This record gives sequence, C-alpha cells and structure tokens, in this order.
Amino acid sequence: MRVIFVIFLGLLCRVSSFEFEAVDQDGVKFGDKTSTAQQIEVDENNDGGRVPIVSITGVGDTLSMTGMTSNFDLLDAELKTDDNVNYQLIVNLLDYESLDSGGDSVLVAITEVSTPNTRQPLQVIIKNLDDEHPTLTVSNCILEEETVIDVNNSPCSFTISDPDGFLDTMDFSNIVGSKVSSGEIVRK
Repeated sequence: MRVIFVIFLGLLCRVSSFEFEAVDQDGVKFGDKTSTAQQIEVDENNDGGRVPIVSITGVGDTLSMTGMTSNFDLLDAELKTDDNVNYQLIVNLLDYESLDSGGDSVLVAITEVSTPNTRQPLQVIIKNLDDEHPTLTVSNCILEEETVIDVNNSPCSFTISDPDGFLDTMDFSNIVGSKVSSGEIVRK
C-alpha cells in the first residue's frame, strides 16, 4: 500500500515538473496564477524588439509551445534554452493596436514533449498604452451666411476615433464660439 502511494506521489510531481518564474525586464510583470493560467503582463512597445517575458525552470525534457488563441502568431514567440533545463519564452514587442482579433491577451500552452500531461498555460496580457493620437474627421458641410451655428442646428458632423481605444475614458467638451472666436474640442 505504501509503495503505491509513493509511486502516485512521484507521478504527481512529474506532472508539474517545471515552473514559471519572473524575468527582470522593463515592461514585463509576472502576474497572478489563476486556476486556468499563469498571467504575465506585457506593455506594448512601438519600437519593437525581442525580449524574454518568463523563465521556465526545472524542465525534465524538451519543451513545446502551442498557441491557444487565434492571435498567437502576433507574438512571434519562441522558446530558447542553453541547457534543456532552463528555458525562456521570448516574444516580439510591437504596437499591439494590431491585436484587434482575440482581445487583449494571448494564451500559450507550454508542454514537455515526452509528457503531454505536463501542459501549463500562460496568459500573456497585453497592456495597450495610450500612445496614438485621436483623429477628428469633419464631414463636408455648408454654412449659411448670417446664420448663428450652434450644437443644435449645425449641419456638420464630426467623427472622433482612437486606435488605442481610450475614447471611452476621455472627457470632451464642445466650446461653442461666436463669429469672432472659433469653436474647438478640448480633451481634458
């Protein structure tokens, strides 16, 4: 009976043989481990570059990596090792406005090749920075002479868009002008 219990404990230890550990990298934060995945927050970076986002230690065999979401390819992720015991997951930093399919995170499954039940998921959470300017587009409109135009009777329409998606957190106020001064939109 004791032998079976010891073997069972050995199998349990083998199932979770490797661990995820934080890396010392600007713009990368080792997050919480949830019931579904280890979270890692990565700031977007318009300058690009390849950086490690997590260390993987205690590996018993070669690791493989599989994308679990459709936007996985955007990371251009790769596993690197010097000794087949310690690995790093390297990703390409980019302007993540292009991450419009699949939300703000990418799920990656890491598995030891010879032991498929060692699969552990990582959730790479992209922190989109407010680094793009909003765009104000004005429609063509004709203004009648000698007519006072205000918000209620203006034939003009404006479209404001923001590639970063931060418009819902902005506060715009419309300052209505007179014939002498001009109106403007101010971001607070």
